[in-house]
Amino acid sequence: MASALGLGSHRFAGALKRSINLSPHAYVTQLRIEHGRRLLRDSSLSISEVALAVGFSSRSHFTAEFRRRVGITPNVYRRRAISASEG
Repeated sequence: MASALGLGSHRFAGALKRSINLSPHAYVTQLRIEHGRRLLRDSSLSISEVALAVGFSSRSHFTAEFRRRVGITPNVYRRRAISASEG
């Protein structure tokens, strides 16, 4: 990301941290979790397939990050999303 903007990595990381209060890694992880939420809600992919589709190395890593950031597991999130769309 930094090189695409013509910045050094430390300068870019500092600017990102000041502007959105996230490190580049945390920002990318947040984007991956958001994409995972959309896939869980709108596709029939398994949780393992969603994990791989959004760049996690395993279902367990995706589940741990998802729970840490969303507060519930991907399975619970999907069940709630399905029940909300039915009602």
